[in-house]
Amino acid sequence: MEKTWLVIIAVLSLVAGVAALWLPIAGTALSLLIAVSCVYLLLHGTEGNEATPGAAAARAEAAGASSSKARSEPAPALVPSLPPAPAPAPTPPPPHSSVPPGSSSIPPPHGLSNYERLDKLAEGAMGELWLVRHVGLGRIAALKEIRGTEVNDEDVGRFTREAQVLSNLRCPHTIQVYDFGIGQDGFPFYVMEHLEGINLQQLVDKHGPLPSARAVHVLRQVCLSLQEAHEVGLVHRDIKPANVMLCRYGSAWDFVKLLDFGLVKRDRQRDSASLTRPAVVLGTPAYVAPESLRGSKYVDGRADLYAVGAVGHFLLTGRLLFDHDQPVAMARAHLLEPAPRVSDRVPVPRELDDLLYECLRKEPEQRPQTARELVERLDRVPTDPAWSQTQAEEWWSKTRARKGRTQRASVTS
Repeated sequence: MEKTWLVIIAVLSLVAGVAALWLPIAGTALSLLIAVSCVYLLLHGTEGNEATPGAAAARAEAAGASSSKARSEPAPALVPSLPPAPAPAPTPPPPHSSVPPGSSSIPPPHGLSNYERLDKLAEGAMGELWLVRHVGLGRIAALKEIRGTEVNDEDVGRFTREAQVLSNLRCPHTIQVYDFGIGQDGFPFYVMEHLEGINLQQLVDKHGPLPSARAVHVLRQVCLSLQEAHEVGLVHRDIKPANVMLCRYGSAWDFVKLLDFGLVKRDRQRDSASLTRPAVVLGTPAYVAPESLRGSKYVDGRADLYAVGAVGHFLLTGRLLFDHDQPVAMARAHLLEPAPRVSDRVPVPRELDDLLYECLRKEPEQRPQTARELVERLDRVPTDPAWSQTQAEEWWSKTRARKGRTQRASVTS
């Protein structure tokens, strides 16, 4: 190949020399062609040199040396294969880890090491309530747990459902849940905010009936909590004075927190699923709605509004709606006897009297239809003067001062 190119270049050089004598332009062109041919020959000549027998011999020699070195090194020893480790045995589920229908999974068991128990607040046949402190955050909270031989799967399901419901409600007048889990003993617990205050039952028992302005202030906040619950299809079903806490919350006085959603169910417009069997009456007899006593499985938020009317009657008069000693007689009165008006017992604004009386109608269709409507009508009740934060703060200050004097007297006596 190289010889052919050399012959071509020699011929072209001869022609270019002759042409340069007669045609200078043609000679110049031929000279450029010769230069290009030289460059081409130079490049391809270099690549050709790599393919020469000498280069091939050099590469073969290098390859032989590498192969010789590889043969001189000992082969690695074969590692015998080990049988796979046996899979760990599955952990048996805790004895009471059931969750209510509709839940997708069961929370994994974990202990209560994040919480330091400070004081036992309450104890019952099915569980305990503890004052606790979060170890990492230092936050004071209340820990509610159920346990004992009397606890069954339905109780666990109701308890779990209560925690799930509360954790998804955001109204500031609803008790807030911080944590939930299954203890090492297999029973569930949840941690909620700790409130320092007094429930409405204690309030009336110790301090007597409330003035109209304060009762309106309290009932309005209860209805705000129910409004959110009803709008997502939940019915409380156990509205009573003992489940309404009055406390100081942040800088607000007479702040209401609605407690105990353990009997909550979904109304018929959202979901027919319930944690309780149909025709089973739940709630407190003094505040239960007639449709619940009739065993209707279609109980909606208007049953809670009936209870709000009964609670309002108690706050203003200091008396139950129906004064019967036996629960059966009280239930019969809710079904058959007309509810007394508040104004039959104490003087109150007419608008408030009419509103509470409407809440206590036997048929749900005759009551206010929503908690929102009840809030709006409570806002229109004329209370002169309205209950203010200044009045609330003064009341709490005086109450705490009297409590302090009583405690000091009991210590010195």
